[in-house]
Amino acid sequence: MSHELDGYLCFSEWHRDSFDLACPGFTEKAFVAPFGVDETYWTATPDIRRPKRVLFYKKRAPHFLYNRCLQLVKERGYEVEEIVYGNYSLSDYRESLRQASILVNWVDHETQGISMVEAWATDVPTLVWNPEFVFHVVHGKNYVFECSSSPYLTDVTGRFFRAADDLLGLLDDFFAGKLRFSSRDWLLRNLTDRICAEHLHSILTAPASATISRQS
Repeated sequence: MSHELDGYLCFSEWHRDSFDLACPGFTEKAFVAPFGVDETYWTATPDIRRPKRVLFYKKRAPHFLYNRCLQLVKERGYEVEEIVYGNYSLSDYRESLRQASILVNWVDHETQGISMVEAWATDVPTLVWNPEFVFHVVHGKNYVFECSSSPYLTDVTGRFFRAADDLLGLLDDFFAGKLRFSSRDWLLRNLTDRICAEHLHSILTAPASATISRQS
């Protein structure tokens, strides 16, 4: 941690707190400032959604569990599209979201998870695999960090799951109308470009003592 810097920006609380384990005192100079999305680009299109389309978003997935869930979801009669991190354009992803009813996200941890924020903006809720911890080697030492694969997930934007049965139950409840979300409404109140820019501005312009108190 450099003493020449006034502060560090992190994307979520767990992201900030994880640094403190390997670098004690880090959180005293670290502030949480997530990115927002352009809600005029990521829009809801309920008229062209496919009624049972499930979008699998694969970034860092456990091989066996991912393939098992993919097989079981298809056997359940749901239509599945797969999209792989790093192998699509923004327009490709937006088009996939336009036709999807729900997204299943596969990654072991995310400092923010901007692809999920983009999904919420299109009013597509997310079911998120969440192992809750990650291993890292820092300065030759092994650390286990508590983490999240979707730090901004709420009850109105989706649910976490750990096992195949959990995922199937959530999908069945969602398509049966037992599980309802309001993802875009939440996004518009919390993570638009404007809201996040205003939050960042408040951090940069606040007295240091006030900013540290608010973020710690």
